[in-house]
Amino acid sequence: MEHLLLRKGVYNLVSKGTDPNNYVEYASIMPMLLLGGSPTLSEHEAILGWIKQDGLVKSIILCKVSSTVLALIPDSVSITTHEVWEILTSHFDCSDISLQFSIKTQILNLKMIGTADAEKYVAAHMLANERLACME
Repeated sequence: MEHLLLRKGVYNLVSKGTDPNNYVEYASIMPMLLLGGSPTLSEHEAILGWIKQDGLVKSIILCKVSSTVLALIPDSVSITTHEVWEILTSHFDCSDISLQFSIKTQILNLKMIGTADAEKYVAAHMLANERLACME
């Protein structure tokens, strides 16, 4: 999911980045009014633009998860993409020791049968190693 959001250029809506010079990971939050009262035209446009982008990104995420996972997310238009992301990461971004063992077992059990199988073997090995590296 992170790679999809990066490719679409909207990862900043789920990121927690705090460095404004890191354009990819700097967290995007809804623009705030500079002064109290009614928003200026540019503030109004910025807020509406952010809400539209947030809604589009939220729909990308929600379309990619199963109906079982959707049940974890409140059915409210006011929930932001970042809040959806936090719910998903709290449930699925874990470094469970049994999962690490399972991935290590998968790596050990990978077998390459002939040169025709090399690409599949390397891809499976790289994916398993990436998943393992993310847990450490």
